[in-house]
Amino acid sequence: VLPESAPICRASYQYAFAPKADLPLQATQHAIQTIKAEGATLHQQRAKLAWHELTRRADIEARLRQLDVDLMDAKATAQRVQMLAVP
Repeated sequence: VLPESAPICRASYQYAFAPKADLPLQATQHAIQTIKAEGATLHQQRAKLAWHELTRRADIEARLRQLDVDLMDAKATAQRVQMLAVP
């Protein structure tokens, strides 16, 4: 425990542990990158499927449609966060 008279307690600057202002924007950008990476992987898997793997193809296409919706949602969230961050 530091005494109140210690110079570190009277300093006017913040340390590295202070939260960053753009954390919500970084989180949404990370979500967008994750969605895009999973979509690219699924596109590659779909391209490698044999013609008779219809159920697997349908599963992949359903997941790709869901990722498209998630991507639109994440982009809208990022835009909202960015607009709120502008002073």
